[in-house]
Formats: sequence, structure tokens, C-alpha cells
Amino acid sequence: MSLWKKITHPYLKWRYFQRAKKPYLYQYKEVEISIFPKVFSPKGTITTELFADYLLSLEWQGKTALELGAGSGIISFLLANRGASVTASDISDEAVRGLTENNKSQDNKITVVHSDMFQNLENQYDLIIVNPPFFAKTPLNMTEKAWFCGENFEYFQLLFSQFNAREMNEKMIMVLSENAAIDKIMLIAEDNNCTSKLVETLKGSGEVQKVFEIAAGEII
Repeated sequence: MSLWKKITHPYLKWRYFQRAKKPYLYQYKEVEISIFPKVFSPKGTITTELFADYLLSLEWQGKTALELGAGSGIISFLLANRGASVTASDISDEAVRGLTENNKSQDNKITVVHSDMFQNLENQYDLIIVNPPFFAKTPLNMTEKAWFCGENFEYFQLLFSQFNAREMNEKMIMVLSENAAIDKIMLIAEDNNCTSKLVETLKGSGEVQKVFEIAAGEII
């Protein structure tokens, strides 16, 4: 069964969104964190772990990184362990609460910021990491924002327009499922003066994931 069918099937959707009534432990590699209620869980989805593996193959010592829409923050903590100075942001109050609590248990390795996209993020970063929602449907609540980007891809319209407006010579690394409307998303990037290139194809069980590097106002 495809990921789309899993999250739109009424029972399976209910089970995913309702199963966590209290925090539960999740571990990937050396990092163990708590997944808080209403926060996107990487457990049971392969994208986050495949993306984390790719990112961990890069050099992070001394780099600054922003995980935009960090959710549980598992990637942020892994990169911090590799020597990066990491900021993890999210629009969700629940996600920020979870990030803050997990940060305490991880010896305060990251900086946590409550932010709607780039709204409260004024620093410049070497790399901005994005594992975005991409299903073209209007989210009905904050929890669904982790899955749905809006019927007209409003999430990407805002993401790329704000990224371009920063004028900070930054690079974004984004992962997208092969089931996403990749051509449409990259056209939105182009319309907002952003250039992109495919840098890696990640293959695990199930769907293929594609990793893109995106820059604002320049050829990569």
C-alpha cells in the first residue's frame, strides 16, 4: 500500500494521528528522543531515516545548519553530534515543546526556535534542511501540516519566496518522494528565482526518495 493510501485511508489515518496519546521513545543510530503527541513521527516511515543517512555522509564539523520544520528533531540531534551548530524550527507549539524537552535530555545540543517558515530566523546558515509536506491537500489542523502542502502547493510558494528574499547566499537541501509532484514543485522554485539540481536518489523499501540542492538567485 502506498504512503498516500496509508494516510488517506480513514482507519489508518486515524491510527497514525491518534496512536500517540503520550510521549514515546524513538531511537535512530545513537540518538534516542521522545516523540510527543501531535508531532510527526519518523517511526514507520522510511523517508526521515534515508534522508538522515544521506546527510550524515556529508561533512558537518564547524558548519551551521537549520532544520526547517524539524518535527521530532531527530536529524538536528544527529547533525549536532557530528559537530554542526544546529537550529531546529517548527510552526507547531507541540513540536517546539517536544524539541525543547528532548534538547534538555540531549545536553542542549541545538537551538530551538518557534517560527512560521523563516519568520523568526534572522541568522545565516551554511545549509537549510527541509523534509517538506508534499501531498496537495489543504491541512485541516496543525498535525496535518506535516503531510499536506495545500491544494495549490501554498507551502512551497511561501518557502521559496521567503528563501529567495533572505538574500544570504544559502543552500537548501530538500528530500522529496518520487510520488510528489516534483516537476510542479521545482517550477514553483524557478518562479521564485531559485535554482535546483538533483544530487542523490535514495532507495529503500517502498518508494524512492530524491534529494535536491536548491539555491536562491544563482546557478548551483
